Amino acid sequence: MQRLQSQNKVRKSKNVLLLLLLVCLFRCYAGSVKPLLNQPEFKAENEPVRTLRILLVTDNSYRNDEIETFLSKCSNLIEVQVGVRLEIVHWLQIRWDNEQSDINKMMIRVAADTWSLRDTFDIAVALVYFHHRVEGAKMRLGGIDTIFWRYIFVKELDPNVLLHEIFHAFLLREDHPSEDWVMRAERSPHGIEWYWLTPGERKEVLRNKWRDFNVIPATGQDKERAKTQSWFYYNIGLAHLQKEEYDLALLDSTKYIELNPDSSPGYKIRGYTYASKRQYDQAIADFTKALEIDPKDADAFNDRGIVYKTKGQQDQAIADFSKALEIDPNHAKAYYNRGDTYNNKDLYAQAIADYSKALEIDPKYVAAYNSLAWLLATTKEPRFRDGKKAVQAATKACELSDWEDPDHLDTLAAAYARVGDFDSAVKWQQKALDITPRDRKTDFQGRLDLYRSHKPWPPD
Repeated sequence: MQRLQSQNKVRKSKNVLLLLLLVCLFRCYAGSVKPLLNQPEFKAENEPVRTLRILLVTDNSYRNDEIETFLSKCSNLIEVQVGVRLEIVHWLQIRWDNEQSDINKMMIRVAADTWSLRDTFDIAVALVYFHHRVEGAKMRLGGIDTIFWRYIFVKELDPNVLLHEIFHAFLLREDHPSEDWVMRAERSPHGIEWYWLTPGERKEVLRNKWRDFNVIPATGQDKERAKTQSWFYYNIGLAHLQKEEYDLALLDSTKYIELNPDSSPGYKIRGYTYASKRQYDQAIADFTKALEIDPKDADAFNDRGIVYKTKGQQDQAIADFSKALEIDPNHAKAYYNRGDTYNNKDLYAQAIADYSKALEIDPKYVAAYNSLAWLLATTKEPRFRDGKKAVQAATKACELSDWEDPDHLDTLAAAYARVGDFDSAVKWQQKALDITPRDRKTDFQGRLDLYRSHKPWPPD
């Protein structure tokens, strides 16, 4: 009897658990738009259908046919719910550098690489593998930027993950206020049921269905949004500057300044950009503004000094480099740049001292080795010549640059010529001539002819 009662209790417990599971699943099912898909009113609300232009980014993690099948399935799931279909209009193959450990850097890289195409697509979908892990959090399967809400990353061909991110682009929210459906942050334990929106979420998507993806949407958090937006423009401007896309860098850094008029980094990036475009007065103005905001910025003094030096305003340049060193006595670049400026003014003792100090701070400073060696080998003041030290410094510069820089090989040849080793001078000058750009071969050939005649550069 006792055994029978025990079995009944177990049976009842199982029935209760089964009932709870069925209730839960029924609640989940009833809470989605899936039962409404075939209703005429529902279908009418989806019209007209919007075609979402997709820029597809891949690092060859998946085959193209796998991607096309996957996108087609996701397109069908989205279209039946909100009347949006996906169409691939561009393919971009990408080879990552060191970005794969940081999804934010990946987004900036993709945005920078596709910025010129931004009017031709709505959403960029990167089906790529990434390693991003936040300490104490689950491994992310996907992500979308929270500025333009158009740059999506997905690491698995799981429709739930892509739908999750695409619907973010229309729901425009970072949090996950719904406890159900595709807006859950984690992978669903309930299978394909998570493909479907809730009716409330569907209404919100429909309200934003025709949004312009080139316009940053208002999300009700203006201050935080402006901060995030400015971060985006700063980083993408820096990316364009590094790629020598100066006009784009100028636009992005100016946008950053508009959003952060009292922040010095924007003026510095725009200053670098103006300097790269040889618009030196504008560069000086921006570095000056950066220093008004942060008078203790040694880098800004150094950078403005470089522009003054380039313009031939040597005294102003020395003053800025000296100010940078007053703020940061270990600023190797400022020592190097001041050394170059002293060299331009024929102040060779000061130049040698500054090059040497730069190397004391940074023993791998290639440019400092090369400039010191060139001065010691070729200065027009005989009392400052030291061929032996020039050979040592030039050899170090060549070693650090893997013997592949024609300027460093040219310096090494001049150093050997200064000590009278013309065989070595001819050897290294010929190697320099072989790899130097065509527009510089005349100068290199002239020095080679001198060394073959057993004469140093410049001739005594």
